[in-house]
Amino acid sequence: MPRRPILPIMGTVSLLLVATDGRESSAGAVRLARRLAESHRSDVELLTVGDSRSGRSVQALLEALFASPPTWPHTIAPGEIGPALTRISRERGASMLLVGMKPGSERRTAVRFASFAPIPVLVVPADVAEEPRRALLTLDFSQSSLHAATVAFKLLAKPARAFMISAGPNIVGEDPEPHIAVLFDAVENMLGLDPDIAITQHSVAGETAEALLRVAASQSVDLISVGRCGRSHATCSKPGGIGRVARAIVASASCAVLIAASPSLLPS
Repeated sequence: MPRRPILPIMGTVSLLLVATDGRESSAGAVRLARRLAESHRSDVELLTVGDSRSGRSVQALLEALFASPPTWPHTIAPGEIGPALTRISRERGASMLLVGMKPGSERRTAVRFASFAPIPVLVVPADVAEEPRRALLTLDFSQSSLHAATVAFKLLAKPARAFMISAGPNIVGEDPEPHIAVLFDAVENMLGLDPDIAITQHSVAGETAEALLRVAASQSVDLISVGRCGRSHATCSKPGGIGRVARAIVASASCAVLIAASPSLLPS
């Protein structure tokens, strides 16, 4: 059976899925979904996987967050995260999944959603209330990191700032080397020039995830984009595959994280 195409985030008929069981940890994802839906004229659907008793808890969360709670549909899907999420996102033609970020290191559920989703996943801290304006676009120039950067760039509320960055143990100095600068320029052209979004190019030395998180903290970004698989096509091609860098950033970031894989690399 042919795969249904994934709609772009900017499409007027796009759908945002929000994973929630009514707990406070998903409050930021719910608030941000409403903001994005208003900005991009998107529909929103709430999704709970496995917990058939969550209906009242989810409604209570909406009533606690909004003076006039939205009347979004709420789907409760039985079974495991991977098959349920894949089926629903493709049936709905969803463009993105938003999921809550628990404090501390308890983020296994967010990693599982990011590992199995056939669409970009935005992991959102519970205290988020506004759209992002400062993004760290992490680039190893793989298809996955380019796709993640493209989606994250479109989410920015203007005026905005985007830091394109490449990290690695063999990088010397903060200015990109000539061949990296050429790649950065190509990515900038791909993203499209926007006078309301300032873009700068950076390189940083060190172990990739740790170096990127240091820069994210120093620049006070509110969004990090990262490719789900890096340059390893084999990682993305198996169900539940997620790279070491993406996993580490989701586990340790203090801001929202956008994880995506190139649709061409995902298993059928």
